[in-house]
Amino acid sequence: MKMRLLLGCFTAALISASIGAQSNKSTSRPQKIDEAYTETIKQNLQDPRITTELVDHLPASDTVPSPLKFLGRAVGMPGELTYAKDIYRYYEALAKAAPARAKYFKVGTTEEGRDIVLLAIADEATIKSLDKYRDMLGELTDPRRMWAFVSGLSG
Repeated sequence: MKMRLLLGCFTAALISASIGAQSNKSTSRPQKIDEAYTETIKQNLQDPRITTELVDHLPASDTVPSPLKFLGRAVGMPGELTYAKDIYRYYEALAKAAPARAKYFKVGTTEEGRDIVLLAIADEATIKSLDKYRDMLGELTDPRRMWAFVSGLSG
């Protein structure tokens, strides 16, 4: 259970840091920290030696909700199960809070009829060019194209 909390906290930290935190490139201001979420992480770590400064806190944002604010708890809390539908609602909220930096997709359905979703997080230029990157990825995963590429390398 404790490892699930760490993974949930790590995911939340990555999302928040990627789309919610202000860039510090032009200023030397330290990034704000979500004190409540950070305290939740620390309280639920079984052993502080298994964490790093990269995931032991959650950056705060004025525009992007933390999982604690949105769901009422940290994702992965011991004894708590966060359902996929709630995670999907959170992903949608992130995409709405930062449309220039995040895009929410429904990419299919499961055998049980549930949505399969994707949340793309990137800088504004990359989000605007997602179709280009999707096409590039499609070329990499097409075995016919890869065989031609590999064959060209060998001779």
